[in-house]
Amino acid sequence: MVHNAAVGWYGPPAQQSPDAIDELLAINLRAPIAPTHALLPRPTAARGVIARVNSVHAALPTRASPSTRQCGRWPWRGIGRDDPSA
Repeated sequence: MVHNAAVGWYGPPAQQSPDAIDELLAINLRAPIAPTHALLPRPTAARGVIARVNSVHAALPTRASPSTRQCGRWPWRGIGRDDPSA
């Protein structure tokens, strides 16, 4: 399962309202948790993987590439699996 949810707020932090902060956190951090909880037994039983995709480096594209390469290497090392020896 791969899921992605993201919004951004641009402007001076002093102008960011508490409601805007709550909306940003609800979508970027909390929204991906609901489908994970709903489907959690299935990937585990089928030895599947849950991948979350985010845009934390969208404003810094030169930083995104090394992060993406590292994520691509993790499955080969067994990172993210309940039992790497399986």
